[in-house]
Amino acid sequence: MTSLRLCRFLISWMLVFLLGTEFFFLINWMFECLSIIRFDSFLSW
Repeated sequence: MTSLRLCRFLISWMLVFLLGTEFFFLINWMFECLSIIRFDSFLSW
């Protein structure tokens, strides 16, 4: 029972970690795209 609970806890923690890193990379990529778009508009301006 305790090992099952521990296993479930580890799996949920790993899922949260993976989703968090994916979310972080998505936000980072979005900010990079925004900065590139801003830079292009600044150059064209």
